[in-house]
Amino acid sequence: MHRVAERKHLPQIERILNLINAKKNIAPITLKESTEHEDTKLSFDAITSLGEQVSIRIRDMKYFPNFKDVTIRAKASKGGKTEVDKLRDGLGDKYFYCWEDAFGIRQFIYYDINRLRPFLDEGNWKDNSDTTSFRTYSLSTLKRCNSLIALTKSVQT
Repeated sequence: MHRVAERKHLPQIERILNLINAKKNIAPITLKESTEHEDTKLSFDAITSLGEQVSIRIRDMKYFPNFKDVTIRAKASKGGKTEVDKLRDGLGDKYFYCWEDAFGIRQFIYYDINRLRPFLDEGNWKDNSDTTSFRTYSLSTLKRCNSLIALTKSVQT
């Protein structure tokens, strides 16, 4: 399911990243979908033409009004390696975290994983009803660790 949504939105994400790059005088990039192995074992969903690994998280827009934070899985129901574990191990470069509706991506936060990495244990711990857990990172945390690259204005409010 997640791969389907990522695949569907990859062209829009590429356009957004190129708009961000243009504002920073960075050359345009292309995005290529990661392999199943890269996605499940190495924690990234796409790779740029510059070789950067980009993780993508797509949430339903219905969560946006109440949850404008970034969440990363920190405990798996079967005890396997989680996304936080993989990031802690040095995997991934950038993260495109977004909210979608039927018309596409409506809000996003784009941040540098390498700058967040030293602060991974500072995220608030939350348990899910399905025996998984995750850490949440607020916008202020992303700003404090100088990880934030870009976001839609609505995320700031």
